[in-house]
Amino acid sequence: MVSTYDKILEENATYTLCNFQVVSNDLVFKASEHKFLLKWTGGTTAEDINVHDVPQSDTKFKPFAEIISGKWKPDILVNAIEVVQKMGFCQLNQGTGKKLQVNFTMKDLSDISINCTLWEEYAAQFIKYNSERKEGGSVVVMLKYAKIKEEGRFPLSVSNTYTFTKLYINEDIHEINLSREVCLERNKISPKANFCVPNHMDLHNFLRRQTSSPKT
Repeated sequence: MVSTYDKILEENATYTLCNFQVVSNDLVFKASEHKFLLKWTGGTTAEDINVHDVPQSDTKFKPFAEIISGKWKPDILVNAIEVVQKMGFCQLNQGTGKKLQVNFTMKDLSDISINCTLWEEYAAQFIKYNSERKEGGSVVVMLKYAKIKEEGRFPLSVSNTYTFTKLYINEDIHEINLSREVCLERNKISPKANFCVPNHMDLHNFLRRQTSSPKT
């Protein structure tokens, strides 16, 4: 469906759908806890684009406190936004069964931290952004439709799915701009706390060292 309809449907637009099926929401990963979903068929049509007066809904982000306390479901995708605090293990060389991987710690405005893992094209997007970035300041990452992976062999973490997740890094989006503004204000009040770390040179140098490290 994604490849067929991504040029027909636009995010935040409204449509009148005809000739669709209503089926149980039994997807492996769900964007909503609603019991049912609309399934497109070969005869489904989308008409009356943007003639409906439907207000846009605000993006609801999953509080890190709820994730840590276990108030989440493994099959429900969540939205997460916060500041990159510390870089972790990165696999920057693909091949022989190895996939691109970037790990870092995210910190929210309540000083709660959680691990985040980005894979393949999402990891490549993160690496490319920080390699090309020129300006300073904090790095705010926003993930829409991300999955939560329970603690086991590896720590509790937020990660991307392979197709549904959307990744935004320091983009000119209201939620990201607001997070960056709060970081600036907090650092002005308490500079030694260095709430928004690492800066862009820290990230760039870290990734450069990872790239130049010998393969194992």
